Amino acid sequence: RARARRLHRQCGKLGLIIIDYIQLMSSVSSGENRATEISEISRSLKGLAKELQVPLVALSQLNRSLEQRPNKRPVMSD
Repeated sequence: RARARRLHRQCGKLGLIIIDYIQLMSSVSSGENRATEISEISRSLKGLAKELQVPLVALSQLNRSLEQRPNKRPVMSD
């Protein structure tokens, strides 16, 4: 987040921000679990994208336990 703001100040409008592996980012406050922490990070990244008026792509890995469920659609806890 700080790096994107710094680049925006130095270079002007950015074309695209890509976050590779959102789980490596840390949130300001430690949530009750990792899923809520990732949700908080996602919300802050959305705010950053709006603030800088730039598209943002955040990549993440899913928990492999979804392969064991009958419904394979991912949920927030994945």
